[in-house]
Amino acid sequence: MSFYDILGIKCKAYNKKVFKLNPFSNIVGKFTKITILVETGTDYKLIFAGNENLLPTFKVEDDTLYIEQTHRFNKQGILANQILKIIVPASIQLQNCRLYNKLGNINLINLKIKELQINCHAGILKVCHAKIENADLKIGRGNLEIHSSRINLGLLSTYDGELKVLCSTLNDVKLNVTEGNIIMTDNILQGGSSQLYSGNFALTNTTLKSDYSVKNSDGNNTAWNVNVKKADLQSENGNNTMKAKPNSTGFILKMIARDGDNLVK
Repeated sequence: MSFYDILGIKCKAYNKKVFKLNPFSNIVGKFTKITILVETGTDYKLIFAGNENLLPTFKVEDDTLYIEQTHRFNKQGILANQILKIIVPASIQLQNCRLYNKLGNINLINLKIKELQINCHAGILKVCHAKIENADLKIGRGNLEIHSSRINLGLLSTYDGELKVLCSTLNDVKLNVTEGNIIMTDNILQGGSSQLYSGNFALTNTTLKSDYSVKNSDGNNTAWNVNVKKADLQSENGNNTMKAKPNSTGFILKMIARDGDNLVK
């Protein structure tokens, strides 16, 4: 008798399955524990690697891919690592993509999406080389990373984790972290803001296209090599230091720290 038999889990061999799908413009997915990848290819396709018993149910209906993990798991909740890949043609723009994952990582690569909504209770979310019109990305426990992407409107938030934006363009996007750091490097920012409750904020090699504000309760705020015309620095229990030479064609950077230092250099 195997270990899984003792726990009452019926298992089939760990394998890989590939499914060709009819075209769709929307994705609605709800998962219990799985690693999810959504990326571009030459056709509409679904690839699952894992225990066959844990294959999510799915259907394409009304221009929408509906996919869900509906399995009932034993009390111990022991699962093998399951990987699900959703592939869409590189030429299309997804109109709406809504994903919920209780436990596991989510990766989106080379996508064009009009409306993106992701809620992950625990895991790492990465968005790379994507163009998104409106994004609402929320992580309960885990990191959120945006790389080489463009987001025109939305909210990026994590309760307990690091939020990192690299080589990207954000227009009217709000960043929110409760416990963790915000790191922004090599970006273009227009509108939007950042708010932290317990963590450090770092803004590096960034071009501002409008005024920008940062509010931090417990942590330091630092900006390096940013086109700042004027720095509005406020701290109740910390130092405010402006070392950078003002840029006459730049914008106002407002940084507020309750318990921490503000530094622009």
